[in-house]
Amino acid sequence: MEVTRDIICFSLDTEEEVFFRNIDPISLANLKEIFHPDADDPLMYYVYGINAREAEQLNKILKDKIEFDFEKCSYELHCHSVPGT
Repeated sequence: MEVTRDIICFSLDTEEEVFFRNIDPISLANLKEIFHPDADDPLMYYVYGINAREAEQLNKILKDKIEFDFEKCSYELHCHSVPGT
């Protein structure tokens, strides 16, 4: 099964999705260094909340930086299966 990973931004006011950004260029190894997943999630299939420290580390890797605004939004890392794989 092939997967894709996205950062999803939710409005703190409405809880609606504001945007998502694919982060497949970031390797699983790098994501593990940033998020330190539990032993029962070695492939990081779970949803992970993103805090300011993790946002800074993600932006060090991403070519197109994300403007995180934690006063207006919450951010999560999601993993999805790719249809047809």
